[in-house]
Amino acid sequence: MTEESEQSGLNAPGQPNEQTLNSPDLSGTFLDTVMGTRAFQDITELEYKIGVEPLLEEILGKKVWSNAEMIWVLRQIMMYYGRNDELLKKAPPERIFLNMVDIIRAFYMLLDNSDPDLDENMRSYMSAKIGDATWGITGNTRIYLEKMP
Repeated sequence: MTEESEQSGLNAPGQPNEQTLNSPDLSGTFLDTVMGTRAFQDITELEYKIGVEPLLEEILGKKVWSNAEMIWVLRQIMMYYGRNDELLKKAPPERIFLNMVDIIRAFYMLLDNSDPDLDENMRSYMSAKIGDATWGITGNTRIYLEKMP
């Protein structure tokens, strides 16, 4: 390292500096996701300020959403579907299927277009969830469904 680079704090390419050595690696953590961004924090603060319904209506009124808004809406969808919402149980099955197809199509496009480099744990989790979601389209489950009255 030259005297000039020592004074400026710059190291030769590939050489860690003191700040790098003392900084924790936050890649792959919550802070490294859309939910860890300031934009998402702003949306959740707005949610607490104006409520879920008004915020959802505001987002739905936009033609194009930010990534943070998409994640927030997906989180709401997961919450309602995950808790087996009684009101949603009254929805026509065709509408629920269309909802799921829309989400799957968006997810498919995201994976296909971005081809993200996922770590083994994330890939394993997603594989398990997608595998579970094939219930009803595999041969064995279709035979089971055909036998149902």
